[in-house]
Amino acid sequence: MRRAISVLGIGILSLWASVPSFAGMQNDLKDCAAANRTQSAGACTRILASGRLPKKQYYIAYFNRGWSHRNADDNAKALADFNRAAKYHPGYSRTYASRALVHNDLGNLEEAVRDLDRAIALNSADWSAFFSRAVILRKLSRREDALTDLDRSAQLKKDEAKVGILRGLVLAELGRFDAAHRQVQDLASTKASKAEVSYVRGVLDLREGNLSNALAHSNTAIDLEPTFTAAYALKGEIMEARGDNAAAKIAYERALSAPPRLLDGKQAKLTAQERVASLTGRLPSGTTAMQNKPSVSDGPLGCRRYIPGASLTIAVACD
Repeated sequence: MRRAISVLGIGILSLWASVPSFAGMQNDLKDCAAANRTQSAGACTRILASGRLPKKQYYIAYFNRGWSHRNADDNAKALADFNRAAKYHPGYSRTYASRALVHNDLGNLEEAVRDLDRAIALNSADWSAFFSRAVILRKLSRREDALTDLDRSAQLKKDEAKVGILRGLVLAELGRFDAAHRQVQDLASTKASKAEVSYVRGVLDLREGNLSNALAHSNTAIDLEPTFTAAYALKGEIMEARGDNAAAKIAYERALSAPPRLLDGKQAKLTAQERVASLTGRLPSGTTAMQNKPSVSDGPLGCRRYIPGASLTIAVACD
């Protein structure tokens, strides 16, 4: 979700550059509009401190500076600037959508949902706001609501790959396997990452109990994207389901060493950390990875297997 919402474009900021009072500040105007530049935050600060900026445009500088701070992983400063942007222009939907992403990073999921509710109320045609809310609702285990948002997002932005990827995962997690398979097939007509498609296939196969296929797809995802944290964690879950704890531990450790920048990366790291601790007998106090063990009613354990990392019991071939 790092780029679900982009900064305000130079088109608005270039209006300032044409004003005589901004003589000598053209570079700052350009840099403030480019939040990916390291000098962006400083440029926005100088513009705000110059006394030349009309108050009705303060929100632009605060919004862009907020994104500059977020890109630098300084969420505290980003949150403060998005708060200021909302104060100066309460009706700008992208401020709330952007602030929601910061709340998500900070773990304030309910706050994030509330901000996205407001963003959508202000602009119900913003597909990315529906998508971002779906991401967070999935984290909150509100998968039916997430699916509703993904359907709306897909209506607004047809053939958007990341919407289809997340929709496939949510359908698999809901146990709607036929619909999930159809979604995966539909991804062929999009620009979806082949590694992410393989990951979704692996998750779907694991939940259906097709461990050999799941392993093949997780390996394909890793081959295509060697730093795919979630694919390594998925492989760990598959190896646990197969009873190979040594191989599972290796896969989880690879997940821990990879950067969490790709799909499901942060959650995969948490899963891997818990599973390595459990497999090595060093489960931290308060860890709940094993609390949802299968009950007797789930059937013979020879035909069903519990996967702690996914909190999932699957049917497997009986020995």
